[in-house]
Amino acid sequence: MSLIKVLGIGSPFGDDQAGWKVAAELKQQIAIHPHIAPNLLIESHDRPGVRLIELIRGFNTIFIVDAVKSDSAIGTIHRFDKDALLDSEPRFSTHGISILQALQLANALNELPANLLFYGIEIDAISLDETLSAHVEQAIKDLTRLLLNEIVIAYGL
Repeated sequence: MSLIKVLGIGSPFGDDQAGWKVAAELKQQIAIHPHIAPNLLIESHDRPGVRLIELIRGFNTIFIVDAVKSDSAIGTIHRFDKDALLDSEPRFSTHGISILQALQLANALNELPANLLFYGIEIDAISLDETLSAHVEQAIKDLTRLLLNEIVIAYGL
């Protein structure tokens, strides 16, 4: 059985919490499917930078969820597999060293897992409070369902 890790990336500010919120909701949903728990680890991290390499080490499949800014409609869910992500421009991150830069470094060090999927929820400006916009709240619910289905169906858990 393959080991799967979901990383919710974010910060405590406004819509930038999206990755954390997806991870939290996914943990609640997994409680309904106890047969999945032994093969799945769900974590939330505050802007890990190059520490991301350490966080992905040792897992066959990684799902990364983060807030992104790419001028798409707020609440849009972006999905990139490993190849598409590594070929893209470092334009999405809301953090200092981007997820993409950390993954490119991991690739150069031959540290990437066999399966890597990145999900980004499009946000607007980051507010300094804890309020989520309605579009991002809906995207969090939608992405949680999508991830749960992908984990259960695609990985046979």
